[in-house]
Amino acid sequence: MHKAIRTFTGYIKTAQGAPLCSAVVVLAGQPVYIYTLSDVNGYYDFSNGGDTITGISHNIATPACAQLRVHNGMLSFSLNQDNNVRIRVFNMRGEVVSTAVNRKLKAGDHHIRLHSDRLSNQLYVVHARSGSNTASFKYIPFTAGVHTFPKAVRPTATAQDRQLGVLRVSSPGYLTKSTVIQAFTQMDVTLDTPISQVGAHVMNDGCMDRMTIWGKAIYYWSDIGRGQDVPLVKIIQAKSHRVVDAAIIFNPIFADNTYGANVIGWNKHSFSSLVKSDHVEFAFQDNTGDSIFHVKLDYISETNLVSSGYASLGVAGGDGAVIKGSASDIYSWGTSLDDNINYYGYELFEDSPETDTAFTPNPDYPCWENYVVYHICIRDRVFQSGNFKDVYMSFVHASPSKNGPDTVPVTKKIQIGQNDPFSHVNTFTIPDIQ
Repeated sequence: MHKAIRTFTGYIKTAQGAPLCSAVVVLAGQPVYIYTLSDVNGYYDFSNGGDTITGISHNIATPACAQLRVHNGMLSFSLNQDNNVRIRVFNMRGEVVSTAVNRKLKAGDHHIRLHSDRLSNQLYVVHARSGSNTASFKYIPFTAGVHTFPKAVRPTATAQDRQLGVLRVSSPGYLTKSTVIQAFTQMDVTLDTPISQVGAHVMNDGCMDRMTIWGKAIYYWSDIGRGQDVPLVKIIQAKSHRVVDAAIIFNPIFADNTYGANVIGWNKHSFSSLVKSDHVEFAFQDNTGDSIFHVKLDYISETNLVSSGYASLGVAGGDGAVIKGSASDIYSWGTSLDDNINYYGYELFEDSPETDTAFTPNPDYPCWENYVVYHICIRDRVFQSGNFKDVYMSFVHASPSKNGPDTVPVTKKIQIGQNDPFSHVNTFTIPDIQ
């Protein structure tokens, strides 16, 4: 099935040398989502091609107006007319590491070096602007090989005839590690234990991959003065090996991450409005319907634990609290505003990035998440015999909300229907070669 990876194997272990069982091992950068799990000895094996999840959405496309070709760090393209061109290289924290060009170019063929030789062999995002047209693509600066991105075709990493990509390994309670694959041979990976008192990104703690493989969605609906029920919240929950992951996503008609001069749908909304009193309640039920684990998760608070001065403090500070259970059973947590500020480095405390009512990504802040998202990962030992059933809520709260009361009762429904208000969420879009 996947001939290029039939001998690809390795071992996953901790920094102390202990094997990690049931670690998720992903071959990213494939046309389908390919994964496998390590066994009790930490051994993983793609000899059978691994398991696959199809229908992956590749969000990042190449500019439709240009033929792009990357060879040894040199980007070649054509312009149909004179135009202002800006091409920048971002690392995965959203930081600009190189500005390849930022000036007016004449019509014709151009060859621009993307970066200096000091750029490391890891994943980057190249953002190109030509006049009013913008586009981005993901890029790994191989020391040799050719990447060709034909017109209107989404990029796939290639190097001559070899199939290359990124190996991503994650396990609950450990820091996810991504490694560029230079050849499909044995590759062993050591995972470190993160030491943090603040939120983690969904890629850093492996939540994204567990949600992708085992996640199921439910929705909570309410009438907020529109004459009919609308889906206010989407909950993704995933029961996997040793943990339960859950994410809560707010419909932006109720609350979002726009503020200052660039608000969408708010009469007035400031960054400080998100800092004060915003939180969400996660309540986990077992098969009997009893609430076994119940916490309030802080959205964002002032803190000296991070250089930006703001982070999610989980249940240990801000608006967070443990209602039932123990904080020691929480592996990790995070929020989208924490990610915006501390993972991507967008320290915007006056105005959020300009966007539209569809929350189209701002090309200057391509990773900014406009949706309010909370996620948490807890040990499954809180449920006897692993009998986790559901994450539930009886009301939705935002302080303030966009429309109507700040707290509204909600009713659970499984299906969303055709008009999905959560289709533009970046945080839980299935990753391809991240």
